[in-house]
Amino acid sequence: MKTKSGHLSIAEIRDQMAAHTLVANQRYQRSAGLWPDSAKSYFIDTILTEFPFQSVYVHEYVSRAFKKVKKDIVDGQQRLTVINEFLNDGFPLAKTSKNHPGLKYSELDDDTQDAFLAYSVPVITISQASEADILEMFRRMNAFTVPLNEAEKRHSEFHGEFKWMVNDLTDRYSPMLNSFGVLTQKQIVRMSDAELIADICDAWDRGIQNRQPAQFKKLYTKFDASFDEKERYFEILSETLSYIRDQLGEIQNSFMCKSYAFWSLAVGLIHNRWGIPGGEQVLESAPRGSFAPNAGQALMNLQTLASAHETGDTEGPFGQYVLACSSSTHRLQQRTTRTKFIIKALNNEL
Repeated sequence: MKTKSGHLSIAEIRDQMAAHTLVANQRYQRSAGLWPDSAKSYFIDTILTEFPFQSVYVHEYVSRAFKKVKKDIVDGQQRLTVINEFLNDGFPLAKTSKNHPGLKYSELDDDTQDAFLAYSVPVITISQASEADILEMFRRMNAFTVPLNEAEKRHSEFHGEFKWMVNDLTDRYSPMLNSFGVLTQKQIVRMSDAELIADICDAWDRGIQNRQPAQFKKLYTKFDASFDEKERYFEILSETLSYIRDQLGEIQNSFMCKSYAFWSLAVGLIHNRWGIPGGEQVLESAPRGSFAPNAGQALMNLQTLASAHETGDTEGPFGQYVLACSSSTHRLQQRTTRTKFIIKALNNEL
């Protein structure tokens, strides 16, 4: 068996599929048509924004029946089928498309159409291989694949407006989460940023609760078919994260940016401005209609809490906060305690 890496333009793929020299092999792939329209749109938007996607695998061989070289798609059928469907105006881009909402291929301007046709698809060509060789190759490749975590599973399973809102927020704020030291680049690659955003959304939806990945799945399910509150959620999350970035930047890489402390900071800010379900009773504080009365003073108070956390000062005035940062950091009691102290810091009541 031999393999070689190369590229085909979308125009070349279109022409080869039309000529039936590049065909989907049902022995290797599920039948086409399994992706919902939202997933199709997101994939096409990936191409239009010139982001890469993983290689397509094809098996090249000489067809004795047709006396010519043919290629079977052994991995990537869905992607190539969706590309072909879009070229034939099979579906419009979703309203979540950043630059071309609601447009079909024929409705794109000429330059965009040309760029789409010229897009270079990475292709790995397998030759001199039997079907058994190919199946064994994929078995061996998959043996070294890292299993999907819960956030990645949700990303694969759901394609509704809530998922795309989370994606939009991570696109905007993941660089900030990385630069602040909340998440490492490796964690972001494994979608810990989406997990954090969903966790904050859960607090806005249900109030402070234990962190439970199963509950995040319920949240994605709840808003998968319809999400009338999308703009409200997006506004709250984006304004909160922008406030932290723009007004509280000096907490960057402090212990306030440990992911669990950062969650409490975001939830505390949201409660201070808008109120979360059950927050007045649990947090013993009423919403004030603003993030903080004085951003400068709030920043100094947050730095004081972060310093106590960093030194492990459990005997001082912020000992309860430090203990709530020490273990079981995603449990209800610890989350509540941390958020109470952070709200006091925001309101200059420490």
